[in-house]
Amino acid sequence: MWQMPEAQAAYVEGIKANMSKIGVAAADITTFTSHVKVNPSVENLTISHIMVEKFKALFMNPEAWTDVRRYNYDANVFPGMALPANHNIDLNGNWIQRGAYPDSEVSRNGDVAIQNFKNLDAKMWIFN
Repeated sequence: MWQMPEAQAAYVEGIKANMSKIGVAAADITTFTSHVKVNPSVENLTISHIMVEKFKALFMNPEAWTDVRRYNYDANVFPGMALPANHNIDLNGNWIQRGAYPDSEVSRNGDVAIQNFKNLDAKMWIFN
């Protein structure tokens, strides 16, 4: 936990700026950012608060997945995070960690693609 008013202020201003950017009404922004679950006291602000709001702001942006992998899909950071019921059985109960090489890369640059192939559940070096 941080106990820095500056962090709290930046967190709330970031939420407000994103909501304003996507066209949320000012009154709704105030209501949302006034809720204790979104805007806890300075002493209770956690990485989970920050990462959940960042995830919302970056939804459909690949950076959101980078953050989820960085925190190892941790349900303490991303509440409710759990493997889906129909999870890919080839991943042996592990979370996906990387994208597959596109077929075009394999057909055009096969030697390098095959040399560098890793399973989808193999963690990338940056997240180890």
